[in-house]
Amino acid sequence: MTTKNNSIDSSPLSNKTAENHPQPAEKKLKPKVDVLENLSREEASSLVHELQVQNQKLLKKQTLYFDLFDQAPVGYLTLNSKGLIIESNSTAAKLLGVKKTAMEKKSLSDFIAPEHQDIFNLHFQQLFYGSHSSCDLRVLRADNKQCYISLESAMVTDDKSEQANKRFIASDITKRKRAEIKLQNKLSRLQAMVNTATNAIITIDCRGIVLMFNAAAETMFGYSARDIVGHKINRIMPSPYFEEHDTYIANYLKTGQAKIIGKQREINGQRKDGSIFPLSLNIAEFNDGGDGDDGLFFTGILQDISERRRAEEAIRESEHRLALVLHASKLGFWDWDILNHQTIYNTRWYEMLGLKEQNADDYSEQFFTSLIHKDDRERVLTKLKQTLEGSGLFQSEHRLLHSDGHYFWIQENGMIVKRNQEGQPMRMVGSFVDISERKLQEQHKREHQHDYERLLNLEVANQTIAAIAHELNQPLNAAASYTDAAQRFLQKEQIKDKKSLYALEQSVQQIKRAGNVVHELFSFLNARESITTPLGLNNVITNVIALLKDDGFLGDFKIKLELAASLPLVMANDLQLEKVLTNLIRNGVEAMNDAGLDQGSIVVTVTTADNNSYALVSICDSGPGLASESTQKVFEPFYSTKANGLGMGLAISRALIEAQGGQLWCQENEGGRGVTFYLTIPFAAETTL
Repeated sequence: MTTKNNSIDSSPLSNKTAENHPQPAEKKLKPKVDVLENLSREEASSLVHELQVQNQKLLKKQTLYFDLFDQAPVGYLTLNSKGLIIESNSTAAKLLGVKKTAMEKKSLSDFIAPEHQDIFNLHFQQLFYGSHSSCDLRVLRADNKQCYISLESAMVTDDKSEQANKRFIASDITKRKRAEIKLQNKLSRLQAMVNTATNAIITIDCRGIVLMFNAAAETMFGYSARDIVGHKINRIMPSPYFEEHDTYIANYLKTGQAKIIGKQREINGQRKDGSIFPLSLNIAEFNDGGDGDDGLFFTGILQDISERRRAEEAIRESEHRLALVLHASKLGFWDWDILNHQTIYNTRWYEMLGLKEQNADDYSEQFFTSLIHKDDRERVLTKLKQTLEGSGLFQSEHRLLHSDGHYFWIQENGMIVKRNQEGQPMRMVGSFVDISERKLQEQHKREHQHDYERLLNLEVANQTIAAIAHELNQPLNAAASYTDAAQRFLQKEQIKDKKSLYALEQSVQQIKRAGNVVHELFSFLNARESITTPLGLNNVITNVIALLKDDGFLGDFKIKLELAASLPLVMANDLQLEKVLTNLIRNGVEAMNDAGLDQGSIVVTVTTADNNSYALVSICDSGPGLASESTQKVFEPFYSTKANGLGMGLAISRALIEAQGGQLWCQENEGGRGVTFYLTIPFAAETTL
């Protein structure tokens, strides 16, 4: 509530009003008292009658004025110097909620609400220093109804008592106050919303002066509202916005053409510490009804988009990395709109098929289906149908026709990512990769395995024949000797039984013939030569381990490699050497399995031996080991420590290694835990790997 000095409205009790009242007859005639003495009886009687008429008129006017005063739409009160009510009208009594007679000689402050007592007392005291004053107060009514009045007051002097009294006009402003309170509450709620908004809200006038700077703006820019309100908005703008902002406003005020009002725009802001950051800005314009441009204001809603920019940059960087990964991995992707029969492929798809991506619209689903190899097409389409009708992943390996006419292998995986409410598939995405090289490696692996099996069968046959030849050679030699002796005995005794002699001669010849066949076969087997070439022993070992891992044979068993660096090339047959190494490692794993172990390690070590003339390979397991007498027998044909073993593996392995100029033997590990096999392979001349 505020006090102000204004002219008080005219009232029946004001001095000015009193001066306008008709003057009593006594005053009219006072200057002429001396004349009255000279009046005749008739003149005096006429004058008395005139005075009576004037008094009647005066009384009527006085009554009228008092009625107007009492029933005036505003309340009138007269207070003495002590603040007591000495005169009032009925309207004032109604405003205060009491009877008129109950107000006399009471202090007006008794009717003022406690929170406004200080305002009223200040207003009352100010009347001693000025002629007029006003204030708004809440009064305490007897019926407890809320009431607000506006008091306008002035100092007046009583003509009779010459005392200075205070006269008040009280107007009922309850409706106005309620509207003001309601508006203030709305403004308070609006201000609370503005202050609790997560986005910065700033209002400026047509000169660019900041009028409002909410809490979010304080947090965003690092300034307090006190630092910014009343200053130019470009204080929080970096160059070039700092220099150009006033020009923007001036151009808009001049032309009325809005360039950014009502539109979203991304700009840069500047914090108190000088750092610059990106913002999203929306500007609204409003007019409070003032004259010209002075009533024009602009409110901006600002959002710090630093996190969004960082996220966008991270996405771009991620997409760039993904593109690099896809390019490096040669992986492709497709996105199939099933309902509209449209499929989007990435560049890799067209590269693999040798097609032009710019002609993508010319390639239909039927065209791509026709590129599937005829032997694979039905299988692929069946798998795709099963995926569309059911669930799970689509997985297929099939051949596609390249534009140059050759077929290549791809591995394709897909999954349905969107279905409608009825469960029908709407969208499917997938990936593909060229696996031609893998398929070729698998073919080579099968051929390699076939060579392994053929070598094994050949070596088993060779070793079996060699063993049989060795076993038959002595009986045949003995039979030949005995038959030859019998023939000489018959000749010495001069027995003339020609048939017996002939039979013995033929027996000797056939036995010798059989012995020669066995001897020739044995000589042939011993004369076989292995074709050897320079090899990198470390590479051979790592290839063998890779094959065993691919087969899943190793399971949870680990292979620890201790390979010599800069090892010279060895002279060996790669297929035979791989077969021997595979056989020895498999024997170690099987031995540990037989010992009840489901995991463990086999250590493969490569060093040099015999003055660096040979490579020495050791393969150490931790199985049950061998008896001391078995370390030599294990290399004999048909000897096996396994329940179902043929007993030819190690015999063949030794034969293969010896055929390449090396040796193969074994010995128990210290403590009897496991066995170590050793083999040597000669180095090639003056080569290293």
